[in-house]
Formats: sequence, structure tokens, C-alpha cells
Amino acid sequence: MTLWGNSYEIHDLDSPALLCRRQRYYECEIATSFEYQPVHENEEAGLVIFITGEFYYKVIKKKLNGRYILALEKRADDFFQIVTLIEVKNEKIYIKVEADRLKYHFYYGYTEEEKILIGSASTRFLACEVVGRGFTGTYVGIYASGKGKKSTSPASFDYFMLKNKGK
Repeated sequence: MTLWGNSYEIHDLDSPALLCRRQRYYECEIATSFEYQPVHENEEAGLVIFITGEFYYKVIKKKLNGRYILALEKRADDFFQIVTLIEVKNEKIYIKVEADRLKYHFYYGYTEEEKILIGSASTRFLACEVVGRGFTGTYVGIYASGKGKKSTSPASFDYFMLKNKGK
């Protein structure tokens, strides 16, 4: 599947380029692989976990100072944090998230088997009880954005998977 980022981001009220599904399991694995060569620094693509546009976690590939970067970003209402910025090769990236009742653990690699931990995040900040506005639950998906402009770079995703790991 190829996503072309439009001008909208995950926190905008309009529709970003996004393919998602509801996270039905507490204990699960979320995974994707994709090729993406952003030309401009406003372009990004990757995996997103969100309940609203104001409460989300993103693992995205983007360009920063002429280099390809993988970033883990967290947003919870008025709190925003870039947890990780890692320079990556300009080749296929595998992203995996392992979730349990308390945490999301974010990994990347250049093969399906390789898992390099880039950070963790609490599941509670994506809960309806904390957000107070969501009623449909948390969603996971693949995402692309031009962040204010139409993207000139396609993000080519090989697959997107959500797998129950509970008992």
C-alpha cells in the first residue's frame, strides 16, 4: 500500500493520510515495514497509535538537516516530547510495537527479525478514562503527512499487522 501524505497531521481536525484499525487487544504486537525517502523536511511517514489527535504516539521516518531520521514522538494534550531521534539508513525500515496492559515498547530494524528498542510509553495516556473525550478506543495504523503541504514522497508499506498476544 502506498500513502501520499497530504497537508494534514494526526492532530488536525481534517483527515490525514492514514489507514488504521481499533486496537482490540491489551497484549498485542503491531508491526509494519515500509520504504520511504522524504525529499523535504516537512514530510514524515510511519506508524501511529492514537485515541484522539491530542493523544498519540508516533514512530516516523523523516528528514532532518539532510539526514534520514527515525523519531518516536509522544503527545498527551498540551505535553509533547520527542523521545528518540536516530539516524537511519535510506532503506526499508521495520517497526514493531509490543504492547501489554501497562506499556507500549517500540522497536525498529532493517530486517523482520532485528529488534532495536527505541523507547517505551504508558498505555494509560491513550485510555478513554484519561482523555475524557474518546469513546471508541485506541487506534493503530500507518500514516503519512506533508505537515502543512502536500507530500512529494510516497510511503510504500509492505504490510500492517495487529496480532493478539494475550491468552
